[in-house]
Amino acid sequence: SARAAPAWPEPVTPRLSLSWMPSGRSPLPPGKHHLYVFVHGFHGNALDLRGFRNQLALLLPDKSCARFLMSSSNEDFTATSSFEEMGENLANEVRAFLRSESLDQSAARVSFVCHSFGSIIARAALRKPQLEALLPRLHTYISLSGPHLGMLYTSNMLVELGVWGLRKWKNAQCLTELSLKDAKQPTDTFLYTLSKGDMLARFTNVLLVSSAEDRYVPHHSARLQLCPEAMHDPRFGTAFVSMVHNILSPLQCSNLVHVDVSFLPLISTKLVHQLDQAIGRKAHIDFLEQQAFLQMFVQMYLSYLV
Repeated sequence: SARAAPAWPEPVTPRLSLSWMPSGRSPLPPGKHHLYVFVHGFHGNALDLRGFRNQLALLLPDKSCARFLMSSSNEDFTATSSFEEMGENLANEVRAFLRSESLDQSAARVSFVCHSFGSIIARAALRKPQLEALLPRLHTYISLSGPHLGMLYTSNMLVELGVWGLRKWKNAQCLTELSLKDAKQPTDTFLYTLSKGDMLARFTNVLLVSSAEDRYVPHHSARLQLCPEAMHDPRFGTAFVSMVHNILSPLQCSNLVHVDVSFLPLISTKLVHQLDQAIGRKAHIDFLEQQAFLQMFVQMYLSYLV
């Protein structure tokens, strides 16, 4: 008599399971996707955050659901345009990507990973009507040394001199906005206005990553916290305190995580490396280039990104 063929079990999509990952997180429904938007900073390009993307793509438990957008719409504009204009560019780019990849309906979660100026550009973009439909789907926002409170009260005189020179000779509007000098009254400046209608509270998770060794961006600005200098500043102090309150108060229902990073000092006899370390540029770039940091960060905080 003929024998029945053995019944093979249905194939199971392999998933990465790590002991420290929360087990109660609900997976995405079938056919849904998680869009990750990577936004570069000043004088940056779309490849700046490729190291972070590669680590994330390697460790994601469900790789088939992930879609990556490496933003390039502002590569030629970070040195001259305003944050409002760059936010518009990013919003249009995200909207176009959703349509080209047929993600309008299937993108159930949207996360942003931003470096430096990109943190402000992303916040500006989320106020645009093009992205209004994404607001209920916002999942995680990661800011790698983002100057959320501007460049006030920095202790790096070389950076202050550089910002002044770029504002004067290159007409860098975004640097004027970071200095809170784009309006006569601090409460009329772009950063203050952005703080009043901020969309960070729409994210489930907000991770503010900073380093005291990064002297390009003031530590308090990257961490969204008060500093003693602001308390004694009659011109900008009141607006500075209000910005902190405006941004942090709505985040009471979000998972707000501060991550402070200490990078290993670079032992080098090259003058350019020693200069980078002295002015604090090395730590600012290490958020993009140091593989040990990228591997450790993505592994430790992967649960916020799935």
